[in-house]
Amino acid sequence: MALSSTERSWKFRGIVGMSESLYQKMLAEQGGKCYLCQATPKNKRLAVDHNHLTGQARRLLCNLCNHAIERMEKVLHWESRAREYLGEFI
Repeated sequence: MALSSTERSWKFRGIVGMSESLYQKMLAEQGGKCYLCQATPKNKRLAVDHNHLTGQARRLLCNLCNHAIERMEKVLHWESRAREYLGEFI
């Protein structure tokens, strides 16, 4: 079920402090395409990629790229912790 414009606007503000007009501005700046893979979504809106700690919006990404970035952040965090851990024993 699609969200109404008001519901979308509320959702963006709640997650990243973003209004519908800011979303539309970012979308126009990106030419309606995912920032990473440059695909134009056919059925879904682009996701607002954001820092989960600060809530700061980064770019608009397709769902595939958005999920890949989330996984990559977890791997990078793990790698950082692993280096720290191993450094204790060297």
